[in-house]
Amino acid sequence: EGVALIVSDPSANNFKICSKRGEIGKNILFVSFPHDSIPIIKLSDGLIRATTTDGDSVSVKESLYYGIPVITTDVIDRPESCILYNSENYDELESILKSYDREKIKINKPKSCFGELLELYKSH
Repeated sequence: EGVALIVSDPSANNFKICSKRGEIGKNILFVSFPHDSIPIIKLSDGLIRATTTDGDSVSVKESLYYGIPVITTDVIDRPESCILYNSENYDELESILKSYDREKIKINKPKSCFGELLELYKSH
């Protein structure tokens, strides 16, 4: 149906767990080696950050920077543009995914501070 799930899994731990549980669908791709995630993010229709604990995730901020919608758990404060769901309620995630339409989602890109940093660097 033109739908695929790409799992960024440099440690290969997720792949090992999923493959033990049964056959992995043809539309699921595990990238199970060290890689640059930016090209994957840029080609994606969305990022799912499904965690029960988290810190300040770089992948969330990178995705928002490139205008990619982010669906993520509410375990910590997230940027305003994220679509949040309860980490213990996968029915809520499923509901979000069923109604997901990237074209209707407006991303407020974070302002880049690169110019300010460059000016600060030049002034010293």
